[in-house]
Amino acid sequence: MRNKYIILILTILTFLTVVSFTQEKILAMEEKLDIAICKKTDINTLKEKVGKLNIGMNKDEVELVLGEPGMVTTGRYLPEYTFSGFEILTLEYTSEGKLYAAYNKDRFNLLSTDYSAKIDNLSLLIDGNTKPSASDLIAIINAKIYIPVEYLAEQLRIKVSLNAEVIQQVEPTITGIAQMKEASDKLSKGMTIEEVKQNIGEPSVEFGSNKIAYFFDDMEILYLDFKDGKLYAALTKDDLDLLSKELIVAKVIIFSIFINGEEPLTSNPIVTINDNIYIPIEDLAEQLGIKVSFNEEKQQLEITTK
Repeated sequence: MRNKYIILILTILTFLTVVSFTQEKILAMEEKLDIAICKKTDINTLKEKVGKLNIGMNKDEVELVLGEPGMVTTGRYLPEYTFSGFEILTLEYTSEGKLYAAYNKDRFNLLSTDYSAKIDNLSLLIDGNTKPSASDLIAIINAKIYIPVEYLAEQLRIKVSLNAEVIQQVEPTITGIAQMKEASDKLSKGMTIEEVKQNIGEPSVEFGSNKIAYFFDDMEILYLDFKDGKLYAALTKDDLDLLSKELIVAKVIIFSIFINGEEPLTSNPIVTINDNIYIPIEDLAEQLGIKVSFNEEKQQLEITTK
């Protein structure tokens, strides 16, 4: 009889443990789902709001779109908007009070149409298999790793489609990044300041005898550093040396893309480089159902499919 009671008690305890574990698992799944919904809502809200902003707007015009900022930096006016804690938008104005930048949490100016990029010599590992042909496909934009979506579709068997209905026909514009690239193509290491000026004109600012700077449209800046009177570095504002690495212009897409039937879940720009569509792979790992990590020691991007 005693053994029956012991068995009954153990059965009840086991049942309660299973129920408790199941409830915890359900709550964790519900919390994860809530976070995913909030994240998606916040990203879409951010994109919608930014789409209504234009460079040159004044403070009042911006606040008609975004409302009152949640926080303003003391001193210089840098209003900040937070979307449920997942997405942050920080605005910058010129000294004349005109909007010129709207930065997301990863410091991408979402008002830009172009970004400076470089093709990096990183190796790619997918499920333990090295993909040597991919080393010239990986692009770095603002410290984010970008990969062509067509290449990923082939390797990961994901479905990618374009929304042809919203493709816009726009006039090509000469942006600050394009101007900066054109200028840097005329420079080479060892040039004197006078030779630089002959090639690309007078600098916007001179910082003594060892550093000068050129300003281009949409707030792009090229810093030229000299050593012993000779040019040795031409740095963008994100420290890309255009004398040692080729600057590639990444253009923001003007149409929608869908991955497995859904829009990419990122507030960072989707761009084209040399007519290929590039996406920020780490941002979209969860949506793609993969794990992405970067091996610093091997300078290797590692992807594991689930």
